[in-house]
Amino acid sequence: MTMKLGCATFSYVYVSPFEETLRRLAEVGFKDIEVSVGPPHIWPPDVDASGRAKMLRVFDKHGVRPSLINRRFNDLNIASINPGVRAETIREMKDDIDLAADLGAPYMMIVPGKPTPLFSPPPEEIWRLAREGVEQCVEHASRKGVTCLLENVGYSLCHVGGELRRMAEEINSEHCRVHYDVANANLYESPTDAIREIGPWLGCVHLSDNDGKVWSHSPIGEGNIDFAGVFEALKDVSFSGPSFLEINVYESQDEVMRSGLARLKELGWQP
Repeated sequence: MTMKLGCATFSYVYVSPFEETLRRLAEVGFKDIEVSVGPPHIWPPDVDASGRAKMLRVFDKHGVRPSLINRRFNDLNIASINPGVRAETIREMKDDIDLAADLGAPYMMIVPGKPTPLFSPPPEEIWRLAREGVEQCVEHASRKGVTCLLENVGYSLCHVGGELRRMAEEINSEHCRVHYDVANANLYESPTDAIREIGPWLGCVHLSDNDGKVWSHSPIGEGNIDFAGVFEALKDVSFSGPSFLEINVYESQDEVMRSGLARLKELGWQP
């Protein structure tokens, strides 16, 4: 059994223009691309219909395809107690959904909110705000033929697999699934156990490594994540979606991605 493996543009955002990044990833051997949204690569409000058509021609030119739209969520919070922050977050998520639809990417990623670090409202209130915000995005995505993916991040409301599954179950839409990041998870739980817990709600997977102590998205093999076990867990839940390398490095990106691809191909992933 093989599983599809793509790669994120994230590590290239500050070192390589967007088209050059696509060329480099194609030369490494990838076909499915996770598009990291944000300057200096892509800012959706600045890309009109003709600009999006040009982007598609660039993808075609290099023999790759956009599969997932993913932005950094540092300044956004879909569960904020500030109505203005919530509204802006939802607006930007809808922008990403529109971009995904225009590019033919089937997936768009959401971090489902985060509590305030001091004197936060009751957990059930934060959960309600997060769910209502995600529901608005999922409703918009359903009209566009895009699936929203909920990702586990340590600072977020849903930082373990069971919480992601609960959110997806409450929303209960075919356009809402889980995007499980094994490196984010490795600080809090067994990724293999969580994958089995998420089960049929799993839509995509992020692959990178760390030691389970320090949060990082390190090259494959530099931490203690059991990728063979991850592959077996994915088989156990009959996972058929894509996985994406999301390794964050500041130099030698091509070599790091090529090495990660080679290591994961030995276990059954294929570009």
